[in-house]
Amino acid sequence: MRGRTAVLGLALAVGVGTVVHTDLVSAPAAVFAPAYDAVTQASLRNLATALQSYALLEGDLDAVTTAELADWGWEPHGTSAVTLWVDGTDFLVVAEDVRPGGTAFQLEGGEQGITAAHRLSRDLAALTGAGVDPGVLIVRGLPAVATGRGTDQA
Repeated sequence: MRGRTAVLGLALAVGVGTVVHTDLVSAPAAVFAPAYDAVTQASLRNLATALQSYALLEGDLDAVTTAELADWGWEPHGTSAVTLWVDGTDFLVVAEDVRPGGTAFQLEGGEQGITAAHRLSRDLAALTGAGVDPGVLIVRGLPAVATGRGTDQA
């Protein structure tokens, strides 16, 4: 009886230790993810303003570069993965903080205005090519998934 109690107690201790260890590892991501998401959304709004300003002056976004966006006041954070599709004055942006717990957000804009930055499912972020490496990728032409404005809200 004492042997079974000791074995049961050991199994329980190992189980609790594993759960606590897992929670401790994921805790920083859970704590800081809202801050990462707020920064990503603010960056998207600033990027939309820079894109609209550029398009107003140049007529379209077909030749926009990250250096020109920096001239309009937008620079990506060192931990942001940003994919920007442009076609005329229309654009679609998917951005995500690459640190653990970061969420992908999408923003669309053009002559009809700008949608609010909204959260994407991980599957759509992978489908649209939003990478997990920091940096900016500018793609000419809108992707096939950009058929509806703000359709993948989570």
